[in-house]
Amino acid sequence: MRHYALGCVKDPYDHRDYPIARYLQAAPLPERVDHSDCLPPIFDQGAAGTCVACATGYYDKSFQEGLEHRWTLADAHHQFSPMFIYGQRRNQKGDFGMTIREAMKIVNEQGICPLDQMPYAVEHINVPPNAEQRKAAGPFRSKSYARLNRIVEMEAYLTGNCFIAGVMVHAGFMDAPGGVIPMPEPGVEYIGGHAVCVVGF
Repeated sequence: MRHYALGCVKDPYDHRDYPIARYLQAAPLPERVDHSDCLPPIFDQGAAGTCVACATGYYDKSFQEGLEHRWTLADAHHQFSPMFIYGQRRNQKGDFGMTIREAMKIVNEQGICPLDQMPYAVEHINVPPNAEQRKAAGPFRSKSYARLNRIVEMEAYLTGNCFIAGVMVHAGFMDAPGGVIPMPEPGVEYIGGHAVCVVGF
């Protein structure tokens, strides 16, 4: 069985979290949404627990900026760096992952630099961004972030966006046949948390 690194740490409760429901417009949902054609190429995060930074920076932020600027996401100048986020996580004394809220806060307060200015390199996960990379990140701050709590909110949000979710992973996740992850059997052992960028339904 192949082993993939995990790294999504559950967010502790915070009463300051904004629920997304107040911002969503009531509108009929389409039968199907699929943003996968508007995302950068899939890549393997390797042996580092960078899933939160990859889902937030490389996938979701690249999607947002690509949509806003009508960019093609085939080149690294229009993709965004997970290393910018992961190199600033609070617990840097090892590769223990991070929370989704922590990643969102970094992008909201500082932005994120393009991938070509801070390439993905597992051996550099503990290296924070330098002054030049921080300057390049500034124009790409997010306006806000909020929490999705219910399926109906997730579906409504997905009509024009992607979102980051944390999922508990069981052993069947590691060697899913054809990439289709089976539903867990009752009593299955969970082995950690993984962040994903949800792109449709």
